[in-house]
Amino acid sequence: MYNYDNSSPTVSNCTFSDNTANNRGGGMYNNYNSSPTVTNCTFSGNTADYGGGMYNSSSNPTVSNCTFSGNTADYG
Repeated sequence: MYNYDNSSPTVSNCTFSDNTANNRGGGMYNNYNSSPTVTNCTFSGNTADYGGGMYNSSSNPTVSNCTFSGNTADYG
């Protein structure tokens, strides 16, 4: 999931699993003043160069009651 340019989606009760990104945010990439609210979600087995489960750049996500497991990244 890619959130960009002041986006503020609400995401709940979901699974981000076994995704691959060539650069940033295998599960979720938040960029350019995005403020997603992520609740009761699982991020597992995601892969990226930066931020396997979630990558945040100039963003302010609210993450509650989420599980991050088995995500891999070269950085972050």
